[in-house]
Amino acid sequence: RSHVSCKCRLQAVWAGWGHASENPKLPELLHKNDLLFIGPPEQAMWALGDKIASGIIAQTAGVPTLPWSGSGLTVEWTEEDMINGKVATVPPHIYDKGCIHSAEEGLEAAKRIGFPVMVKASEGGGGKGIRKVEKEDQFANAYRQVEAEVPGSPVFIMKLASGARHLEVQLLADEYGQAISLFGRDCSIQRRHQKIIEEAPVTIAPLEVFAEMEKAAVKLARMVGYVSAGTVEYLYNEVDGTFYFLELNPRLQVEHPCTEMVADVNLPAAQLQIAMGIPMHHIKCIRTMYGEQPWSNTPIDFESPRVRPMPRGHVIAARITSENPDEGFKPSSGTVQELNFRSSKNVWGYFSVAASGGLHEFADSQFGHCFSWGGTREDARENLVISLKELSIRGDFRTTVEYLTKLLETDSFQHNQIDTEWLDMLIAEKVQAEKPDRMLGVICGVLHVADQSIRSTFHNFQLSLERGQVQSAKTLTDTCEVELIMDGWKYKVAASKSSPISYLLCMNGSTIDADLHKMSDGGMLLSVGGASHTTYMREDVGQYRVVIGNQTCVFQKDNDPTVLSRPYEATKLNQLFLQVRMELENFLSGYCLPEPYYSMRVRDHVNQIMKILKEPCLPLLELQEIISVVAGRLPANVERQIRKLMASYANNVTSVLCQFPSQQIASAIDGHAATLQRRADRDVFFMTTQSIVQLDHLYNNEPGLTDDLDNILNELTMLNRAENARVALRARQVLIAAHQPSYELRKNQMESIFLSAVDMYGHEFRPENLQKLILSETSIYDVLPAFFYHSNMLVRMAALEVYVRRGYIAYDLNCIHHHQVRDDLCAVEFQFLLPNSHPNRNYRFLPGSVRKLSSSSGSGVMTRVASLSDEFSGFEASVAPPSCQRIGVMAAFDSFQHFVEFFDDLLKLIQAVRTDSPPMPFSDKGSAKSLESNGSDDPVHIVNVAIRTNEDKKDAVFAAMFQEFIMSKVEELKDKEIRRFTFLTLYRRQFPKFFTYRSRDMFQEDKIYRHLEPALAFQLEINRMRNFDLAFLPTPNHKMHLYFGSAKVPKGQEVTDYRFFIRSIIRHSELITREASFDFMQNEGERVLLEAMDELEVACSAPNHKKTDCNHIFLNFVPTVTLDPSKIEDSVRSMVMRYGPRLWKLRVTQAELKMMVRLTANGKRIPIRLFLANESGYYLDISLYREVNDPNTGQHRPGKEDGLGVENLQGSGVIAGETSRAYEEIITMSLVTCRTIGIGAYIVRLGQRVIHVENSHIILTGAIALNKLLGREVYTSNNQLGGVQIMHNNGVSHAVVRNDMDGIHLMLRWLSYMPKNMTSGLPIVKSLDPVDREIQFYPPKSAYDPRHMLAGRIDPLTNVWESGFFDEGSWMEIMEKWGQTVVVGRAKLGGIPVGVISVETRTVEVEVPADPANDDSEARLIPQAGQVWFPDSAYKTSQAIQDFGKETLPLMIFANWRGFSGGMKDMFDQVLKFGSYIVDALVAYRQPISIYIPPNAELRGGAWVVVDPSINSRYMEMYADPESRGGVLEPEGTVEIKYRTKDLIKTINRIDPLCVQLKRQLASPDLSADVRHHIEIQMQERQQKLMHMYHQVAVMFADLHDTAGRMRDKNVITDIISWRTSRRFFYWRLRRRLLENQVKQKIWHTNADLTDGQVESMMRRWFIEAKGAVNGYLWDDNQSVVEWLREQLEVEPSVSLVMENIRALQRDAAIKNIRQTLQDYPEVAMDSIVHITQNMSAAQRADVTRILSTMDIGTEPAAPGTPK
Repeated sequence: RSHVSCKCRLQAVWAGWGHASENPKLPELLHKNDLLFIGPPEQAMWALGDKIASGIIAQTAGVPTLPWSGSGLTVEWTEEDMINGKVATVPPHIYDKGCIHSAEEGLEAAKRIGFPVMVKASEGGGGKGIRKVEKEDQFANAYRQVEAEVPGSPVFIMKLASGARHLEVQLLADEYGQAISLFGRDCSIQRRHQKIIEEAPVTIAPLEVFAEMEKAAVKLARMVGYVSAGTVEYLYNEVDGTFYFLELNPRLQVEHPCTEMVADVNLPAAQLQIAMGIPMHHIKCIRTMYGEQPWSNTPIDFESPRVRPMPRGHVIAARITSENPDEGFKPSSGTVQELNFRSSKNVWGYFSVAASGGLHEFADSQFGHCFSWGGTREDARENLVISLKELSIRGDFRTTVEYLTKLLETDSFQHNQIDTEWLDMLIAEKVQAEKPDRMLGVICGVLHVADQSIRSTFHNFQLSLERGQVQSAKTLTDTCEVELIMDGWKYKVAASKSSPISYLLCMNGSTIDADLHKMSDGGMLLSVGGASHTTYMREDVGQYRVVIGNQTCVFQKDNDPTVLSRPYEATKLNQLFLQVRMELENFLSGYCLPEPYYSMRVRDHVNQIMKILKEPCLPLLELQEIISVVAGRLPANVERQIRKLMASYANNVTSVLCQFPSQQIASAIDGHAATLQRRADRDVFFMTTQSIVQLDHLYNNEPGLTDDLDNILNELTMLNRAENARVALRARQVLIAAHQPSYELRKNQMESIFLSAVDMYGHEFRPENLQKLILSETSIYDVLPAFFYHSNMLVRMAALEVYVRRGYIAYDLNCIHHHQVRDDLCAVEFQFLLPNSHPNRNYRFLPGSVRKLSSSSGSGVMTRVASLSDEFSGFEASVAPPSCQRIGVMAAFDSFQHFVEFFDDLLKLIQAVRTDSPPMPFSDKGSAKSLESNGSDDPVHIVNVAIRTNEDKKDAVFAAMFQEFIMSKVEELKDKEIRRFTFLTLYRRQFPKFFTYRSRDMFQEDKIYRHLEPALAFQLEINRMRNFDLAFLPTPNHKMHLYFGSAKVPKGQEVTDYRFFIRSIIRHSELITREASFDFMQNEGERVLLEAMDELEVACSAPNHKKTDCNHIFLNFVPTVTLDPSKIEDSVRSMVMRYGPRLWKLRVTQAELKMMVRLTANGKRIPIRLFLANESGYYLDISLYREVNDPNTGQHRPGKEDGLGVENLQGSGVIAGETSRAYEEIITMSLVTCRTIGIGAYIVRLGQRVIHVENSHIILTGAIALNKLLGREVYTSNNQLGGVQIMHNNGVSHAVVRNDMDGIHLMLRWLSYMPKNMTSGLPIVKSLDPVDREIQFYPPKSAYDPRHMLAGRIDPLTNVWESGFFDEGSWMEIMEKWGQTVVVGRAKLGGIPVGVISVETRTVEVEVPADPANDDSEARLIPQAGQVWFPDSAYKTSQAIQDFGKETLPLMIFANWRGFSGGMKDMFDQVLKFGSYIVDALVAYRQPISIYIPPNAELRGGAWVVVDPSINSRYMEMYADPESRGGVLEPEGTVEIKYRTKDLIKTINRIDPLCVQLKRQLASPDLSADVRHHIEIQMQERQQKLMHMYHQVAVMFADLHDTAGRMRDKNVITDIISWRTSRRFFYWRLRRRLLENQVKQKIWHTNADLTDGQVESMMRRWFIEAKGAVNGYLWDDNQSVVEWLREQLEVEPSVSLVMENIRALQRDAAIKNIRQTLQDYPEVAMDSIVHITQNMSAAQRADVTRILSTMDIGTEPAAPGTPK
């Protein structure tokens, strides 16, 4: 450091309080270099700064010291020496006597001093180089440790002072021998001899004792000539008031601000002034402390001052260190995220680190110091505690802040009962810093971990979406299980996100809600039960460190608290209402808690909010809160009126007649608004009262639904997705219920009916009213059971009878008796006969003629209605009524215990009655289970028991309770011949729940009949579903009975047939008139059908019920209706067709209606069944049957069918082969409307032209099967595997449509471009778009959309239509998303269908989706440059050419390619192969191909090669616009190869005059080297100047080789065609080539050996023949040739020159073939001549004879008809 000081030319050095500040070598070196050291001189520093020397000096001065190894050692020094300015020094030999040099020597000294002792290094400090030794055997080890910690330092032994206080005196001395004490400090709170808390001034020692300490300190300073600041340390014994010198620190200490704050002296400033030579009595702050004039310089007698200085207030300081109190104050290091210290006028602090800083591992652990001032010690302590609690330090390391707070708040510190061993004792006793509440810590820790986990899950899900991976929705969870361990206790908590800012925590069955807000610094503002907390968390290895406020708790990652406490609750009703409503809104927003908490919480919240809404004080509290906000802004009179109304309502709030004064409040507001004249005033007033008006509107006491709620419910009913079915159904039910009478109203009405029926002495005695209840169509079972417990016994009896008569309305009730059991318990006994249609009743058939149809029900046979008048006549007479009687008992009990008590009394009512009832037919277990009958031994008694319950328990609880009781009474039930025992559980305002136990099942519950009155079972015909294992599904609509059926299969076989069976019974009184009957059937049938569909929709939305198909609806109309059954069919058909799509969506394929009809009002009752079937989804089959009964049971035995094996694969192969051949022979198209899988996917691909409906899939294996194969949930839907985003983007799908109708329409449009078969001509229609028009869109030089060139566009600048090349509206693109650098499709040119291939000039992006099965894959966007063939676009081009060729369409290629992409990836992706496919497709093309290079387009390199007309010269032609280009390379590339820089320099040197001149000068041999060098530089500069110009010329020269003119001159294109008029040219050229092709095909069919040139010459000759040589030039005019060819092909063949010549060619070909055949087979010549002449006429044979007779050898006459 001295070297640096000299180098920097400094004058003085201030070393602060580091190690260098007390090293005597520093001032010594500085003085040698004439530099000033701000501090004591080296002699004084050595004398007092060294612990051994200072002890000897202290002993010399008479200052008390503890026994130590140098006790008694002094130096020669007297008081005169001090007066004379002689400085005391310690000779080396004396110094050495105070040291110990070995462990043995030290041990002897320790024994002499007495244990315990301290082994200390004289150069140690800060807790280093000091050890406590209590026993002899510890000494050697302690000595070695001290030597190792401070190498080379002298060591001494000192007696341990137990229970002492560490007190200090702050010295300040100048070079003039003046030394003073600036009070003292108490540093007794130490940990391992390291100061932790300091105080000033000293309060524990009496003033006189501390004054002695100060005098001794001053004396020591003067003895050694001490200058500047220093500290003398003492140990003070509070018991006896003694003190002992410890050491002197020759520097400014860290805690010096304590002294500064009580003495008001700036110590560093004083040090500087003293170093400048200023006497202390000249220093302003010193003079002020001693009561002298600040700016004077009069001497001060510091030993006997005029005014003795007194400290100002009290200061307490605390050191902030990076140590972990929970781990033995282990130092740590790391970064600091936040350091927030709030200084105040009384608290000040400094820190060596800041936010975003850190502590390295070699740094001192202390990084901060806080100082608190107060008028008293307690004030200073309180200020420091508050400051420390507000101090926020977040980082990688723990701090002692919390522990310091704990220390400052202990009683020992507050009462100043501490010593140097106090803190170490607390640490040994494991006293820890104050921790946050344990449960609060758990809550904070769980929320930190859970929120981080859920956010991370969401972030990862979002990243996967950004990569293109769609993960399973199960991965996106809002629930997190967290396990935390603290102090050996494990806390397992489930945290569920219930809103964007809320969580529900669940532990051990208890729950608590918490709100949190994320702060920008990573912390959380947490609200639990109304209390707010700021909390942070840091995750370390194996643990979580959670900071709450300023308190820390640590959880281990990986005996049981039982509840989560909730400190506060919302107290006000309106606040509770807002809280509950907000939570319900969060549920609706999708924040669903895990079960069972979600259902429980929703139910509780709904009940709670309904309860709150019924509280009359709710609007009052809400209005009070609003008034408190707007008070002062409301006009005084309005506020006064409202408060008066509020007071009136509050006084009468419990009155049943009291209503919230909404109308009066509205009147007060409207009345004041009417007095306001200015609009601005009214606006302000309305804005102020807006919240009051809104509240007023909510509580306006209007009945029914509000408009807003009504609209919301109506919108909810429109939800049509499966997962929303339950919500839509509930919304419909609420709307219906809102327009129906309330429960209370219906109960009151029913009560009035009962009372009028039982009060025979009343003036309104109407017992017939009970019949209305019995026959009522409205459901009464939710109200009726309440009257089982009416106070009037007669009402109770009437209610039981109404229940029995209504429940058994379909039976023949022949006896009802009422019984009164003890304690006024009412019971009813009834007897009835089973109806004729009951399955447990046998029938005798009389002779008759009926047609039987097969039935699988086994309960009856249906006959088809032939003639209703004939078939129905005499029906009832054909069956004789049997005798089949049952006896029943029913009673109602207040509770289950009440029932148990009266059970024996109830059984006494049952008499053992036997009847001769015939045996019951069998039925399968699970639907209507089989009863093995043995004649008359069948039980006949039934028991119905109604039990009222105050708890809405789960069905399983009731079922178990009833089952246990029944099983305990089985023998008694058998003795009484009980057939079935049914319990009805009655809960307020709900329908009864039924639990039935049958004797045939050994009194086990028949779960199929759960919640179904058994008396109704036969009407639902459940026994007909015996081929299925049924599971009852409860529904909110108690009229609907829903069953989930699984087909019964042999053991080990998989069930594949799942169905829903929904059944309902429709009640009503008898309808006499035909009109009423028909209206009832129509309206009631439609209503019940809608309700059935609602329940089915909810059931189908369940995950485990999505496999159902062939669902069945059964409706049983109980009342007899009078109508003609033939009218039913039309009505039902129109109804079903109206709801057909919904029924088909619900997979309802069968429905059945059962009814009883009369043809006339007095006619006989005839059972009718209407069957509806829609198996295919396209045809509705309705059949009407008359029902008769058959005693025989038909059985169905299933046959054996082929399974799923390789034979299926063979069939799939056949289908694939046929589809591939079909593509070659006909036009094949596929419309994917739902899903095509396996071979289906191959079929659509082999058919090539695929139209893909959105939300349909083309897949090989389903997502579920793939997930099973992969062993994890990878794919969430088939859409990921084969949706449009896959199959349209890879070219499998040619087009995408929204629905089936759009797909059919697109198929028809495609077909409009194609011929009707392979041999027909193109469907050319006259176009409305003139062929002669110019093309308005002109392709620019910049990149553009090629579709504008083909189809036109609206000019973005002028908003005017610019026409394209093809007919307007005829362009149809295919495979748009695949190979986007090429655009393909179909269009029409003047009505001619053509296939089109064009080129994208813009850069496109190819989206490569991520595969969820590969976690490393991610979606990528790969850019592809325009005008380049890539592998996908090359394959797309070849595929389009192939498709157009199969469609026999002419092809137009708008060529604008610069070549193929030949990079490594593209070569690997087989761009070479797909490019060759283009050539293959063009070679095989058999229709005209026109290649046109548009304006500003270019065709170069390999791109030219694959479309050159020479590939298929018979059908291909190429044209170019004047502004187009074609060549091997682009001009720039040509110049780079053919005209490089050296060639350009040669050209410049040859042409440029200056360069020629300079070159000539360089050729002179007389030039000096300097001149030559100068000329060469001039020449290079000239060349560089001209280089760019010559390069441009070279490029232009190369470009001239690529123009259209040169292409035509080289015969590589047919002609140059201007873009504007190209439409007309290509139309007529295409028409000509199509007609020529038609003629050529006929000619080639005759003679395939002719070349295209020969045929072309032949046709030209025929044209000149027809038009004359004068008009021969018209052969080059396409329009003229088209008109001539059309004329030749459309006229009669006999007058067509072309057809006549073709016939002549055919004759020549025939003669040639015959001649060739005779030459090949001369032996058949005679036979052939004979055969030919036999088919000639006589005249022809005469001609042949004549020719043969005149024929000379070697001559060959011409055949007739040979063309000239």
